[in-house]
Amino acid sequence: AFVCEDEPEAKATYDIALTLDKKLKAISNMPEKETIHLSDAMKTVVFQRTPKMSSYLVYLGVADFETSETKAGNTTLRVVTLPGKIEQAGFALKAGKELLLKKEKYYGIPYPLPKLDMIAVPDFSAGAMENWGAITFREDRLLSNPKTAPSQEKIATISTISHELEHMWFGNLVTMAWWDDLWLNESFADVRAYNGLEESYPELDPWAEFLSKRVAGAYIIDGLKNSHPVHVNVNSPSEIREIFDAISYSKGGMILRMIEHLLGKDTYRKGLQIYLKKHAYSNTHAKDLWISLQEASGKPVGKIVDAWINTIGLPIVDAELNNNKIKVSQRRFNYLGSDRKTIWNIPLLIITDNKKLKNEMLEGKSKIVTLPEKNHWIKLNGGEFGFYRVRYSKELLNGIKKAVCKKNISVIDRWGIHNDLAALCFAGEISLKEYLDFVTESYINEDAYLVLMDIFSALQKMMIISTDEKFFDILQKRIHLFYSHLLSRIGFAPRKGEKETQGTIRAALFSGLGRLNDKVILKNAKEFAEKEFAAPGSISPDIRGVSYKLTAWQGDEKTFEKMLEIYMKAKNPSERNNLIEAKEALEALGSFKDEKILDKSFKFVLSSEVKPSDVAFFAISVLANPYGRKKLWPLMKKNWKLIKEYYDGGLTSHFNRILLGLSTLADTKVGNEIRKFIGKHNVHGTERSVKQMHEMMEINERFLQRAKKEF
Repeated sequence: AFVCEDEPEAKATYDIALTLDKKLKAISNMPEKETIHLSDAMKTVVFQRTPKMSSYLVYLGVADFETSETKAGNTTLRVVTLPGKIEQAGFALKAGKELLLKKEKYYGIPYPLPKLDMIAVPDFSAGAMENWGAITFREDRLLSNPKTAPSQEKIATISTISHELEHMWFGNLVTMAWWDDLWLNESFADVRAYNGLEESYPELDPWAEFLSKRVAGAYIIDGLKNSHPVHVNVNSPSEIREIFDAISYSKGGMILRMIEHLLGKDTYRKGLQIYLKKHAYSNTHAKDLWISLQEASGKPVGKIVDAWINTIGLPIVDAELNNNKIKVSQRRFNYLGSDRKTIWNIPLLIITDNKKLKNEMLEGKSKIVTLPEKNHWIKLNGGEFGFYRVRYSKELLNGIKKAVCKKNISVIDRWGIHNDLAALCFAGEISLKEYLDFVTESYINEDAYLVLMDIFSALQKMMIISTDEKFFDILQKRIHLFYSHLLSRIGFAPRKGEKETQGTIRAALFSGLGRLNDKVILKNAKEFAEKEFAAPGSISPDIRGVSYKLTAWQGDEKTFEKMLEIYMKAKNPSERNNLIEAKEALEALGSFKDEKILDKSFKFVLSSEVKPSDVAFFAISVLANPYGRKKLWPLMKKNWKLIKEYYDGGLTSHFNRILLGLSTLADTKVGNEIRKFIGKHNVHGTERSVKQMHEMMEINERFLQRAKKEF
């Protein structure tokens, strides 16, 4: 559109004018200044001058826009859509207003521009982009009908809005000097987005979403040899694309959460305000933030966080009990073998059944901590503020097991215990039997969304990669018994006054039991789907997508045609205008057992009827389908020209998700083939993901080898 030096440190003000058809509307970062009528057909829209900002934040938009508007303090706030979709804007407009006002109050700095547009874009490589004053969102991340959207989709919408609004301060007002500090933008937006939701939407359990969907992924990636530090050198555009990942976002966010806990909330907030006011409209390095936080707290923040930011990987703390003394030692955790070279400053924060907290810092390789009295259970990393794993001795783990079963330990700590155990199982540090015994005995009465979703995720992965093994029947029976017990307590139907997240738990149990071929669940799923087919909106939104997938799981050609019909109607605004249901129908198309029907699904999804960004939903669904997952890579090779056209340089993040999903094939021979093929037919920005995929395949392959010997 114009010549510029397109790097974050090259800030400028912009005078923007757009010449366009009179029938269309124009949007840029600032409000319209004047319209010049050139002829009966054409006009020029001139916008007010922007504040000083980086070129990547400039926005130019021309379309037949529709808008919905409100005021948030002194800011004119709008949701902008294409024709026929504005009715779905209300939820986002209300959330945007509430969140913007809260963020202004927290930072003590008013939102700097006179207007803020949130624009729904039909197809877009990212979930959203923080253009100053004109944020763009993929339609499914902004437009929502709260009456028909599952709770997971609501929180995806609200958290995305909250994340992008954080960027108005972190990223836009104050910008990293170079891409190696990208995490300064994204980590703040990632963790602070959920701080904003904690006050406004507690019923959606936002911290559970942050830990289960965001942080859990960062833990997995950082347990690989092919991870990267939070602060990473960047030398090319493809390297920039690669670092928009769980490390830059969620590991960085957890480190900031850890710093906030160490300094205290008020001191931390004061430090952020010093930083933003001192560097407004300019660029910074990470050290500038540490200086501001040190000014507020008097503590050597830079020294504390150095290894966390600049070192690849994460620590694991080994804990052993001797009377009332705990010996703790640290090493780098890795799924394929740990090492003891790196030393972190690790805040231990020991909690016990006596409700006494003990703040200790592990600064060397090991340390002995004396507790004031004997305890029935002891847990490290209380509140899960530290980004590290813990491995307990058998004596300590037995005490924790009883406390977890009685729910004497907090929800977030029960999550941390399980997340560590699942990782230790995949790393071969505990056996599959030990893991299953702990989970099915300790968490049998669990009802917390955060904890259960983490358990379901680990068990689903184990089931997917074990489908073809002889021991699968043993695994299947144990998991079926566990799931059945949980569902009998939660119930088949929503209960009055229950938390919204209970619907997500119910759906996950439905899905798990259905995939285990539970006849009652499959019958119910089919009845639910048929009820929804006959009268749209007649079943709970949380159960709708699962019912579609399980109906496809046991379905035939007629089911395939029905799912096609739902997708075509749902994506057409003149029919039903339901973006969420379009996604659910696509996922159902990847859930058939019948190989011939799956082939038809593949053919449809790669047609012009499906947006490139939506293909990933289908692909991930296929990879979770034991009958389809081995077909995906051969199909990708066969259609490589089209796949490369979709993902090279544009939708790279979607392609990386598919690549990591391929690791469930648990076959390093296939992994080597994929590496060689993509190396020869390169998709830029996937180099690290290809290595991670192969490493994860090896982890899963080793898991299977151990499990086969064990059973």
